Amino acid sequence: MLQRLFVVVPLCVALGATSLAAQGVRPVTLGKAEARVSAPLSLVTTVRELRNGQLMVADPIERKLMVFDANLSAMRVLGREGGGPGEYRQPDAVWALPGDSTLVTDLGNARLSVVGPDGKYSRSMPLTSGGGGGPPMAMFPGGTDAKGNIYFAPPRMDTRVDSGDVMRADAKGTAPRSVARVKTPDVDRQESGGENSRSIQIRPIPLAASDGWAVNADGEVVVLRTGDYHAEWIGTAGRRAGAPVPVSRARIGEAEKKEWVTQQMLSGGVQMQVEDNNGQRTVSFGRNRPQQEPSTADYKWPATKPAFDAGSLRMDASGRVWVRRLRAAGEPVMYDVFGKDGHLAGSVTFPARRTLVGFGTRSLYAVEVDDDGQYSIERYALPL
Repeated sequence: MLQRLFVVVPLCVALGATSLAAQGVRPVTLGKAEARVSAPLSLVTTVRELRNGQLMVADPIERKLMVFDANLSAMRVLGREGGGPGEYRQPDAVWALPGDSTLVTDLGNARLSVVGPDGKYSRSMPLTSGGGGGPPMAMFPGGTDAKGNIYFAPPRMDTRVDSGDVMRADAKGTAPRSVARVKTPDVDRQESGGENSRSIQIRPIPLAASDGWAVNADGEVVVLRTGDYHAEWIGTAGRRAGAPVPVSRARIGEAEKKEWVTQQMLSGGVQMQVEDNNGQRTVSFGRNRPQQEPSTADYKWPATKPAFDAGSLRMDASGRVWVRRLRAAGEPVMYDVFGKDGHLAGSVTFPARRTLVGFGTRSLYAVEVDDDGQYSIERYALPL
């Protein structure tokens, strides 16, 4: 029997009130960009600043892995497209590793590759783990630590549960283990086909509430809880939690639905396909933009937006976590910043059409998206 399982993975989907005065927090506005990449890109979700100030960037639509100089003015392409050593087919994200190396998520080759500071590939590992006939465990990195451990949350497969694990895979290649438990977004499951050829599609419900998480260099995991919007740190010293942040959740009307659909057209979605043909299983990945704009009627929608975008969390160099608020359609982009103590440290309003994609030692990087879906990278001084 031929069985195909399609899983749409909610990675880095960033779309956009809190009572800041009541908590003694003064909101600030991001200033003018210090530097900007002149050449437009097709999609950027993460960036990686090297010790010499250069910036490594993956563009999965253009299928390029690039390094920009410290001024963001000159660029060179690393490696080439292909399936051999030192090659890639769809580089999607970049994450810091020890020794100024970088972990690259290569969707097209279904593997994770390590690139040294000289731009040369050193080794690769499969993007999935597990076996024995059960569902594969997809290791989409959501963070790394100073020891080279990789943190990931496997996509939800079972519609009967509402939570999942944040896993840690150590650099020695031992079996991943759970380090935190998080609420996952509700999913929609659809089946088609007959007895000899069955297709199952699982995709998250748009704007469904879920916990978000990130990891710092020490291997501590911070979880933003969607229930009462508070930060919880989980590490070797135990757990510590900050106070809940009062929020008003925006109702989801047609404007909010269209805003979300527009973002999907710009960023596309990561799809995992598992094909089982009489016990012979293959797993493939890819990120593609929809060929035509889907109708908002094609989706199930909750009544209100969650407080924040669970896929937007980014950790800055000082260990603070930034999370994008989900607001009514058309409102300015705002990020809340939580300190290591779990409490809200500030709130930053970004210029229109900007989304946070990463941090340097003393700066942050954002992307601007124009009407044609072209991405431009900008560097800003940290406002907090």
